Amino acid sequence: MLKQLWPWFAIVALAAVIHLAQPAFFPQVWQLIAAGDVRDIAVYLRSFGAWTVAVSILINIVINLSGILPTVLISGANAVVFGLGGGIVVSWFGECLGTVIAFVLWRSLLQKAARRLICRSPHLSLADEFSGKNGFKAMLVARLIPLAPSGLITLLGAVSSMSFTAMLWATLIGKLPSIVLEVLLGHQLAFAQSNALRLLLLLLVVTSGYGYFWWRKRRRLPSD
Repeated sequence: MLKQLWPWFAIVALAAVIHLAQPAFFPQVWQLIAAGDVRDIAVYLRSFGAWTVAVSILINIVINLSGILPTVLISGANAVVFGLGGGIVVSWFGECLGTVIAFVLWRSLLQKAARRLICRSPHLSLADEFSGKNGFKAMLVARLIPLAPSGLITLLGAVSSMSFTAMLWATLIGKLPSIVLEVLLGHQLAFAQSNALRLLLLLLVVTSGYGYFWWRKRRRLPSD
């Protein structure tokens, strides 16, 4: 039992150290993300000076562990602080690291209980068998979808039979295109008033991409 929970002990210890060093860090990050102002997040990142990159990556890890907070805001703030190229690199690294940590934590805590539930259901067993054999492809498709709920996807992968290696490579490859789009969208959100037309066009592209993905998926389904 202790062996399974050691990642949680490590993350709690790290959170305690951060809280002791910066008591306002976690409440302030939550408030900034909840407010949804990319420029305020960028100002907050810049306040850390030489530690800006490390703090940005840490915030991305927190977002991935939460499973509910959007990553597009920190991606946009990274673009404001580091430029588009630097923002893509920092956001990609932060999201991939956050995903790996979240995957290990959720797997250590939930997989045994999930296995018992899966074994009782033929449908869940079939889906689990598919994830074991086609984990890389399934995770890659999920990661390629822009603005998809990354934390939920990671959680589902963690309780399945998907291997860590399949998850890792699918995340490293699949996250890059979606991060590029998130950085561009987040950057436009930061300057929405001056770039209203470009923001509208970008949202149109994202919406069209979702529509095309849904249409292709529907076409592949067998007819009744």
